[in-house]
Order: sequence, then C-alpha cells, then structure tokens
Amino acid sequence: MRKYALILLFTVMLAVAGRGKAADPKPAGGSPEPAAPAAPADVPEKRTELAKADGITIWASQPAEGDLFKEITVQTKERSQTFSWSTSSNPTYYPAVKLGNFYTGNTQEIAVILTKGYGTGVLQQELHVLNLADLSEIPVENPEDAVAKKVKSKITKAAKTVRVELEAGENHQERVPQIVRGGME
Repeated sequence: MRKYALILLFTVMLAVAGRGKAADPKPAGGSPEPAAPAAPADVPEKRTELAKADGITIWASQPAEGDLFKEITVQTKERSQTFSWSTSSNPTYYPAVKLGNFYTGNTQEIAVILTKGYGTGVLQQELHVLNLADLSEIPVENPEDAVAKKVKSKITKAAKTVRVELEAGENHQERVPQIVRGGME
C-alpha cells in the first residue's frame, strides 16, 4: 500500500509542476535568450548549475556533502536568493524548475522540485513554490494531506478474495482480483 501512496504522491507533484509553461530556449523573436546576470557576491565560484529554464537558474551554492547539495540558490534576471534546501548530488536527479501561475491568478511563480532520496522503486521529492517578483516562498500543502481530504480507500479481505475500493470525488472504483495459486491475478 505504501508503494501506491508514493506513486500517488509523485503523480500529484508532477501534476502541480506540469501546470507551468514549458521552457523555451528562444523568445518569440527567435533571438537567443539574454545571458544570465553575474552570480551574486555571496555565491562562491565553485557553484554547480543544477537546472535552468525560463530565465531562472538553480545553483548548488556549496560543494556536495556526501550525496546532497545542502544550499540552493535560485537566480532570476533581477535577483537571487539562497535557501537551506537540500537535493541529490546525482546529475540524474538534479532539480526541475518551472515558471507558471500555480496558486494565484495573476502572479508568476517558480516551482522547484528537489530530489531528497531515491532507490529501487522509490523516489522522494519535495516541491517549493516561490513568488517570481521577490523570491519569497509560498507555503505548499502537504500532498498526502491534500489527497487524504479528497480520496477515500478501503481494502477488505474475505475468504479467498480481496476487495479494493477507491473513491475520489464523484469517481468510485472497485476491484476484486481473483486469487490464484500463491498470489492474485
């Protein structure tokens, strides 16, 4: 069951992040994107670029400690801000960054998805949303709490059957898999 909860959590985070516009390396005029501003004075020279999209760059401000970068800098064309977030130092799991209107109708926000851990069948990620204008962090509801408010599930075992019920809003699903030798089909 924990496996399904993790899959559901990951799906919710991707859905939230996917609502932003996709990165476009060239503006509408077709000319290349202007160069990013110089790094702020408080960012060391040995920084690592982790992600870049829509004029937003995510940097690891310090070298990795073990498997994690422990200080992350978000840089836009106008400003930069360093956060005490952590993310995987494995390039396969570097952060994702999206720009869009995720919470407010008229304000651009930055969504940053960090990877906290991974392994066989497991991917633990964390979502941070920032106001584009001042890089202040916007609180994000815990996805498990959000799903718990909207989704009800029930698993019932009787004799040789297991009944799985899932209800999300108006949608109700029910499955009773058949038991075969040593497992379910």
